[in-house]
Amino acid sequence: MALTADRARELLVYDRESGIVLWRATGKKAGWKASIYLRIAVDGKRYYLHRVIFLMETGQWPELIDHADGDGTNNKWSNLRGASKSMNGANRGRQRNNALGIKGVSVCKLTRRFRVSLTVNRRSINVGRFDTLDEACAAYRKAAVTHFGEFTRA
Repeated sequence: MALTADRARELLVYDRESGIVLWRATGKKAGWKASIYLRIAVDGKRYYLHRVIFLMETGQWPELIDHADGDGTNNKWSNLRGASKSMNGANRGRQRNNALGIKGVSVCKLTRRFRVSLTVNRRSINVGRFDTLDEACAAYRKAAVTHFGEFTRA
């Protein structure tokens, strides 16, 4: 049986300003860090803490939660927002294997020009090829803002 908002509120106290969740019975901080997110176990089942917070605040399980600042441990209410998978992905930083260190920009091996692309709803969009890195960065930023709005992270 899935955790309900009432059960979560019965066991936990959430401070919107600090993002901290406490066990109501003991006053101790709830959750532990697991990978890039905080986790919590309630009634023998594990949950991501930000999802439980969303449940407590809205009464509904979220489809996806995005941490606006990219920090998966910052659970302040102002930092949490509902998102689609595409929007959540748009707010990711650059990939670790990105040789240039700039999100959405790569070097074309044949022409040595800078290739700009992004993914929207699981479809790759080719923005174009550019002679300079500055042009490529500007093109990525413009395309990202067009497709992702406030979820853009360049």
